[in-house]
Amino acid sequence: MAGPRSPRLRLLRVDPGVGWRIRRFLGSRGHVVGALAAIGGVILLDAGLIHLPLAALVIGGLYVIGYFVGARPQLSTLGQDQTRDADQIEAGLDELLATIRKRVAIDVYRHVVNVRDAVVFTLQHAGDRYQADPDYYSVRQTAMTYLPEALSRYLALPRPYAEQEKLTDGHTAHDTLIEQLTLMEDNTRRVADTIVQRESQRLIAHGRFLSERLGQSSLDPTQVASSQVAPVPMPQPVEERHLEREKVRVV
Repeated sequence: MAGPRSPRLRLLRVDPGVGWRIRRFLGSRGHVVGALAAIGGVILLDAGLIHLPLAALVIGGLYVIGYFVGARPQLSTLGQDQTRDADQIEAGLDELLATIRKRVAIDVYRHVVNVRDAVVFTLQHAGDRYQADPDYYSVRQTAMTYLPEALSRYLALPRPYAEQEKLTDGHTAHDTLIEQLTLMEDNTRRVADTIVQRESQRLIAHGRFLSERLGQSSLDPTQVASSQVAPVPMPQPVEERHLEREKVRVV
C-alpha cells in the first residue's frame, strides 16, 4: 500500500478567457500590421485616389493582407522562441492554453494548466543562481519545446480518432498524451518543490550565521555592573568654595 503523497505547492491558477484573447489579439503583430495597412487605405480615400464603395474593399483587403503578413506565431512555433524572459514564457503558455481550450478534453486541459503553473512558479522564483542547473533547464525546455511539441502532434489528429482509436500499444492517443503530460507535470512540480526547499535551507543557514555573529555581545550588562568604576567627583557648591578661600586668608 502506497504511503501518503507529500503535499504539493499551491500555485496560482490562470485560466485565460474571452477578455484575455481579445486583448491578446489587439496587441498581436498581425493585427497591428493589418491596422497600419488599413490606415494606408484611409489615406488613399482621403486623398481622393479611391472612392466608395471600392474604398471599403481596398481598406478591408489591406487589413487582411497586413494581418497575414505579420501574423502572430502559431502553436508549433512557440518552442522555437528561445527567450530567457520568464514573463514572455508565461505569456506564451497562456496563449497556448487559450489555443487548446476548445480543442482538447477537460483532463488534458487541466494537466496543461498544472504544467503551466509549475513552470511559471519555477521561473519566477529560481533566480540567477539556478540558470545552469539541469533541473531548471528541463523546466525551460518543457515550456518551450516538450509541451508545445506534444500538443502539436496530438492536435494534428482528429479528436474522435485521438480519443477512441487504439494505437499499436493498446492505448489511445489521448491516453498517451495524458501519460506525457503527467510526466512533465511531475517533473516541473518536483523542481518547484526542490527550489523551495533549497531556499528554505538557505534561510535557515543565514539564521545560524546571524546567531553565531550577533548572538553573543561583549557588552554583557552583568559584567558591566560588577566592574569597578571610579566615582566621578561632584562639584562643590559655591558657598563651600567661598568659605575655603576665607580660611586661606585668615591663615
